[in-house]
Amino acid sequence: MSKPGLTTIVVCAFLMVRLSHAQHCPPIVESYLSEISLKQESDAIKIHVEYSKMGGRPKEKYQAYLLAYLERDANRIEGIAPQDLVNREVTKILHTQMIEQKKDGRYDLDFKIDSKQLAKLMIEHGKLTEKDRTFYSRWGRYQDRIRFTVFIPFLADEKYSVLEGLPEDKHECNYGDDRALLFQQLPYCLEIQYGELGDNRICIHGDRPQKSTK
Repeated sequence: MSKPGLTTIVVCAFLMVRLSHAQHCPPIVESYLSEISLKQESDAIKIHVEYSKMGGRPKEKYQAYLLAYLERDANRIEGIAPQDLVNREVTKILHTQMIEQKKDGRYDLDFKIDSKQLAKLMIEHGKLTEKDRTFYSRWGRYQDRIRFTVFIPFLADEKYSVLEGLPEDKHECNYGDDRALLFQQLPYCLEIQYGELGDNRICIHGDRPQKSTK
């Protein structure tokens, strides 16, 4: 074999090795919400979460979603493969935004919504009617309460990582074959109350043990 031919083979082999190694990266060893806050602020509900990731390739931005749904549908919000990850029949995409990496390496998501607007949105979404209400004298409540989940897709997810300005390099080795970077339910349930004049308001509750069936 001539020297030029041998040189070409060596160069091609070297490039193939480099390219194959270039696609590998450290595993993602942690992916979770390191801070979660939900509170009443005037006539609005304010949500703050902080996302933390350790391992994988450093990415300056991700797209994050806040999903809302009724408590009765909590076990239906995550689609089973190969179905869509987000079950649109029962889930409302309440908010989506770009989250940017801070100096400490974490990412913040902040969202605020008027309480009456949230109540109206979820009543319409769940097709709630009078039969879904319990009335006590001058006020009542809807039996189905609201839950939230934060969803952060991989950058390579062509359906959900769609905002302009996301990193061009979308590769991140997903050794565990996970469907998303994060899909985490928040530890709160929100009750929709209404008065005899038809005004709605939101009351916040934390997670509580199941009631006795006796």
